[in-house]
Amino acid sequence: MRASTCLLLKVGAAAFCAAALAACGSNRSITLNPPQGAKPKPPNHSSHTVYVYSSLPLKGSQRQESNSIIDGIRLALAPGHVGDYTIKYKSLDDSVTHAASIPPAVSNAQTAARNSSTVAYIGDLDSGATELSLPILNQAGIVQITPGSGYPGLTNKVPHVTGLDEPLKFYPTGSFTLLRLIPDDMVQAAAALELLRSTGCTHVAAASFDGGIDGPALVKAVQLRAKEYGMAYVAAPGLGTKTSGYPAYALKLRQASVGCFVLAGHVTPAAVALTQQIHIALPTGAIIGSSGFCSRAWTDPARHGVSAAVDPYLYCTSPLPPPSKYQAFITEFRRVHHRTPGAYALIGYRAARMVIDGLNNLGSGRDNRKEVLRALIGGVSHPSLVAGNYGFDARGNLTTHAYAIYNVVDGRPSYDKTLTPPRVL
Repeated sequence: MRASTCLLLKVGAAAFCAAALAACGSNRSITLNPPQGAKPKPPNHSSHTVYVYSSLPLKGSQRQESNSIIDGIRLALAPGHVGDYTIKYKSLDDSVTHAASIPPAVSNAQTAARNSSTVAYIGDLDSGATELSLPILNQAGIVQITPGSGYPGLTNKVPHVTGLDEPLKFYPTGSFTLLRLIPDDMVQAAAALELLRSTGCTHVAAASFDGGIDGPALVKAVQLRAKEYGMAYVAAPGLGTKTSGYPAYALKLRQASVGCFVLAGHVTPAAVALTQQIHIALPTGAIIGSSGFCSRAWTDPARHGVSAAVDPYLYCTSPLPPPSKYQAFITEFRRVHHRTPGAYALIGYRAARMVIDGLNNLGSGRDNRKEVLRALIGGVSHPSLVAGNYGFDARGNLTTHAYAIYNVVDGRPSYDKTLTPPRVL
């Protein structure tokens, strides 16, 4: 999702861009065009009821993003019906708790799969949760739209990054049923390297603050591709888990001629502490955080982020465009909710609009789940107003390889540029 990709959404009279979907078994994107003279069907309130589920972490560090996604879903589904279909939306929580005997991502997917009226599943946000839910939903034939899972092994095999049996182990039916609404982490790693190369850095190091699979995969991608971006990767040992060891670690970076650093995962107090120590050791070195760091929790000292002295050297990546690129959506959201949407509301809205497009394409058959899956994955043209060039390949990956770069101004991430890396794993 980038500045080069049309992202203005149609809300009311405003034009919007939605997904162009790839033909099954092909890498060819199909642009979805509005049908000539198409008119929405009048609602029939004696119609069938179909269910859309979301599974997102509603507690913990990602609750703000999750709530924004839900806001976007609710806005898109607010009419409550599509033609002859009444839509019921159920929000489920996949936050991990020690009390749960079954991982919430598993139980949520099972809940959706058991409901024969389920036609779509929006989630999960974390790749680790999607790893658990995807095989269940695939077996049930439910299309899954992830707003944030970037681990490449969910859809692709990448040597030295993904598992030997990935991605096939996630698809017991043998057919791909996952659609990503953000580029995968290989694109993110490449964008980070492209930015660091532009700063003149020649030696890069990286670390992950992520208990899941995304952060380590991103670090591995940086390691494997640094040379192609004119940099040497430095594997500096001794980071450890105690912040008391960070000054010594940062000193090792300086001794190894490291000139820039990549932080992967999510903001934690330890990640903030490491950022400070790296800046002390490398006072002019660029530090770039992955999308989980693109928040004031990392950049704003008033919110326990780094000191203002680090600002000129901080960057972060984001799959989201600057707000100016989706102003029509923001205007409509404010009109309905009387407040400004969170950035991830756009992704939630887009996911729900895709489901509506699928429902608009239902044929005469009664297997709604199967038909929505076929409409979204198979690239059937949708009778909704669609423009732009935004699509997926046959495995459910975005066909646009771009990531936004944000720098830091007065403690806030501020849009700088959009990069489309020439070399992506």
